[in-house]
Amino acid sequence: EDLDRSLRLWIDATATAAAWPLESRGLVTAIAIEAMTELLLPGFVPERAGYSMEDEERARLIITGAGLPDRLERRLLGLLQGRGATATDRLFELARRGVASSEEIEAWKDLRHTIAHGTLPAMGQDLVDKVHRVRTLFSRLVFTAVGYEGPYLDYGSAGWPVCQHSCAAFKA
Repeated sequence: EDLDRSLRLWIDATATAAAWPLESRGLVTAIAIEAMTELLLPGFVPERAGYSMEDEERARLIITGAGLPDRLERRLLGLLQGRGATATDRLFELARRGVASSEEIEAWKDLRHTIAHGTLPAMGQDLVDKVHRVRTLFSRLVFTAVGYEGPYLDYGSAGWPVCQHSCAAFKA
């Protein structure tokens, strides 16, 4: 039920945004992608490069015992929050499983981070291409969530080729 409700909410949000300016459409779709990665990989914890959970716990102890001002201590502990993976971590895991491409992830990162932090990208074909790649990524995540396997139009590639979506690698 939660999956159905979340899917409806984000599909509706992206459909509504289709009538908005391109930058807004890209941002709403990028946010929807973040939500979809959590739906597809709940509780996912990425492999940590060069450190362990024990190292994180030692860092927490050092921070809390350092006598830092409260605000700084909270900010530093926030970096170690242990909320698991970021949306980027989950997207790279989904790419490893064949559900996302590196081009789609790069377009998502560029659009999401640029617009969410108050910078409007320059209008032009590059923006149009990124929004199409992000929209295609969102569609592929929805396809995976509902178990759809079959053809789709890849709006993120030149000429909008018909591609095949498969959930096999995701389920493995």
